[in-house]
Amino acid sequence: MQTGQLDTSTLSPPREHLTPAADIYSLAKTTYTLLAGESPRRFAQHTITELPLSLKDKPWAPAVLRVLEKATKNRPENRYQTVEEFWDDFADASLPPTRPLLQVVTEDIEPRRKPSEDLSIQPDEFTEAAPPRPQFAEPEPVRLGYLPDDSLKRPRIVVPINLEARRQLEALERNDPRARKTTVNARKPPVGGPEQAIPVSRGRRALVALGLILAFSGMLLATHKYVTSHWNPLTSLPKLSDTFVIGKEGVTTTDVNLRINANTSNPPIGMAESGSRVKVLSADNNWFEVQVVEHARPKTDPYSSDRGWINKRYVKFD
Repeated sequence: MQTGQLDTSTLSPPREHLTPAADIYSLAKTTYTLLAGESPRRFAQHTITELPLSLKDKPWAPAVLRVLEKATKNRPENRYQTVEEFWDDFADASLPPTRPLLQVVTEDIEPRRKPSEDLSIQPDEFTEAAPPRPQFAEPEPVRLGYLPDDSLKRPRIVVPINLEARRQLEALERNDPRARKTTVNARKPPVGGPEQAIPVSRGRRALVALGLILAFSGMLLATHKYVTSHWNPLTSLPKLSDTFVIGKEGVTTTDVNLRINANTSNPPIGMAESGSRVKVLSADNNWFEVQVVEHARPKTDPYSSDRGWINKRYVKFD
């Protein structure tokens, strides 16, 4: 017997809508699965024409096969039209074969009851009327009481006055006019009210402004020192003007010695005569590394170098 998930596509009829005939088709395929223990995969979208080998020897196999074959016809009108018809034929087919009796007395024998009668619910099993609707007592509405108008009045608060202190204050005012003036001024509220803010003095504002100016000036001075200091990495970069002259050609304005480095302490390794044409190869501060392209006059030493460092002030560009 096969186990696992059943492929429902093998149980549905070919290209049909949901009708009673389609349900009977699926019911017959399901019955085949329960009897054979396997899915009707080989009869997918087709009529069941045979049972497995394990069921062919059963006495009820031919009758059951006829019922399943009729229930799975390709045309819906050739199948069973109701489940009762299918169930009655299937129940009769599954009974063992019997031989008819020679003499049968049918007077006292009740007619055979169809198996499909057990599938329906008889009307007498329903209740005649619905149960009565339960009745619930409605609660009385809650009435809100109101207090009398006299109770809503605010109580009167009486503040006691120290009569003795008041008499002493009046006597002091009568005897000393200055005390009277001070007392009157003390009783007067401030001009701006209790919420008036005290104005800030101009001197304090000036001190704050001066402090901000000094702080900003110090920041500018520190920035200037940083930019112009020797340890600033930006100072090691070549000047923008020197970058544009590299690769250009110029003319020497006087006889100038070619040196191996950008320093006058090094001995000369050649000479560029006045009017010689040179090409700038690189720059280092006030020095150019040049290549003599054309000498203005013949070289004194033919073995001297034509490449070296000269001061930039001796080169004039076209």
